Amino acid sequence: PCLRVLHEHPEKINKVVLIAPAFPETRDSNFIELGTKDPRKIHCWQSLEEVRHFGTAVAGCHKGHMMMYNAILSGMVRQRSDVYGKHEGNFFANYASAMGMLEKESTT
Repeated sequence: PCLRVLHEHPEKINKVVLIAPAFPETRDSNFIELGTKDPRKIHCWQSLEEVRHFGTAVAGCHKGHMMMYNAILSGMVRQRSDVYGKHEGNFFANYASAMGMLEKESTT
C-alpha cells in the first residue's frame, strides 16, 4: 500500500500521484479480491468503521499514523456524506457496479 511506503521510506520517494477513482488498469489482484468481497472496504466506504478499514488495509496506515486519527477520519466521513449524499440513488452501489465489482447492495 502506497501510504505505508511513504511513511516507512520517505527518502526514497521523489514524486507521488494518486489515481482516483481506481480504474481497472490500476487495480491489482488484491484490490480486486477485496472489492469483490465487499466494495465498502475499499473506495466505497461511507462510515467511520469502513474508512478506518480502508486506511489500514488499503492505504497502509498503521494505528498511530496521523491519517488514522478519529478527528481526521470523522471529517472525511462528514465530507463524503456532504458531497456524495447529494446524488440520486446510492452513489457507492452505482460506483461498485460501474467498476465491475460485485454489487452487494441495491443501486436504488
